[in-house]
Amino acid sequence: MAEFNYSHHIIKGLKSATFTSESPWKKEPKLKGSCAKGKTYERTIYRRLKAILDEDCIFYNKWIRFEDLTGTHFAQPDIFIVCPSKIFLLEVKRTQTLEAELQLKFLYKPLLEKLFPSKEIFCIQVCKNLRTRPKNEINALREVRDPSIIYTYHCLGEIFNV
Repeated sequence: MAEFNYSHHIIKGLKSATFTSESPWKKEPKLKGSCAKGKTYERTIYRRLKAILDEDCIFYNKWIRFEDLTGTHFAQPDIFIVCPSKIFLLEVKRTQTLEAELQLKFLYKPLLEKLFPSKEIFCIQVCKNLRTRPKNEINALREVRDPSIIYTYHCLGEIFNV
């Protein structure tokens, strides 16, 4: 099996997690090029969700401080939507990537499971551009059924179906 170089933390032995207003950066980094375009797409998805859902249930770029066996770290899921019995965890990328799935599975989902132990967490990669045909593609959030699957929602940004 090929070695994959992770660009995010993989949680090992999660001890604690808490929401924080504190950022690990003294000053937010200035994004350029494709990273800036990705952030613009992320904000577009957030605005679409705010237009159709109760704003109190949508969390955007919320910092989480956590401690695992390797020390104290920070993470910032793109968007998550808290419903009465479940949470939709969205990782927004302009272009579909395996990295998004790995972030959802090994970083953000374990954190939200710790923070919301009574809720099922459903992971969705939202992307504008597809590289490959998604194995578990959905056209609306209501189509997710299995919390063990990472879904892909191909969304051009104009309309977001819940």
